[in-house]
Amino acid sequence: MSVITEIKRMKANRAKDTALIDLALNNDGSVAQLLGSIFKESIAIDLLKQKYCRISTEQWDDVDENEGILMRNVFLKGEDTDTRYIYASSLIRIDKLPNEFADDLLNKKLGIGEIINKYAIETYRRIIDINTIDSNIMHAMFSVKGDISCRVYKIYINKAPAMLITEYYPNELFAST
Repeated sequence: MSVITEIKRMKANRAKDTALIDLALNNDGSVAQLLGSIFKESIAIDLLKQKYCRISTEQWDDVDENEGILMRNVFLKGEDTDTRYIYASSLIRIDKLPNEFADDLLNKKLGIGEIINKYAIETYRRIIDINTIDSNIMHAMFSVKGDISCRVYKIYINKAPAMLITEYYPNELFAST
């Protein structure tokens, strides 16, 4: 099955979204830059949690059972409005990252896309899933009602899967723009 056919299948399985949410979900560049353009404000990274953990191959089939993974949870939010636009949960194989990338990720409140751009690192993003959820937990996190769009993707660096990222987008925020 081709990538285009797979993306069409995934889109058909979720509710009809606005053009802006589709743009955000299919973006293959810096999410923070895209959000800044859409909402006309600078986007800040609100680091909620960052810790090393072990995960099972059921969660991510590219990793070894004993491999240390950095788990990082953030909100991307407006600097002026404090609006939470996206919640992202990332599993990161630190040993697959260039040293300066890993240092910035661990020691600064920078977004992944911002670091990729800073060091001009060649990457490839593969979208694994796009869907819509109805989650009370997510509604409370964003202070919204209605559908939450979700995308899961991997970022490859030097042809190796380095990150598994899940992002949640409250459709209500993108529909009102």
